[in-house]
Amino acid sequence: MSDEAIRVDLSRLRDVKPLHLAIRFGFGAGISTLAALVSIWFGARVGGALLAFPAILPATITLIAEQQSQQDADETAIGALVGAPALPAFAVVVAVLTTVIGTALALGVAAAAWCAVAAGLFVMSQRLRLAAARRWVTRRAPDASAMTGT
Repeated sequence: MSDEAIRVDLSRLRDVKPLHLAIRFGFGAGISTLAALVSIWFGARVGGALLAFPAILPATITLIAEQQSQQDADETAIGALVGAPALPAFAVVVAVLTTVIGTALALGVAAAAWCAVAAGLFVMSQRLRLAAARRWVTRRAPDASAMTGT
């Protein structure tokens, strides 16, 4: 992960190219259209679940890989992989609690649910990456008996 601090730099808005905005818009429109078609074919509940998909993610990752580095794109994808599955948790909590405790409080509880699910998935993903790295190192380690000649 990058050690760079999170900050807002509005001067970078000048660097945004119209083509990149068009690519993001195209991906977003395409995924929204797909969600609408799925809603028509399979019902609003199924199609609505697709709206939890971050529509501009494919374009964003592609542009990050082109403009920055593959590692930055990988980190963005990992963040999306843990954040996106948490969106349905947010939606379910809002749907269930809005009529019970009111919209504002339901949104707060839903945000907490999203954070809990995303944080849990992040911790799990880091443990899986660490375990995979350990297995890779173990497989690559030279055989001790070959080094000692026994």
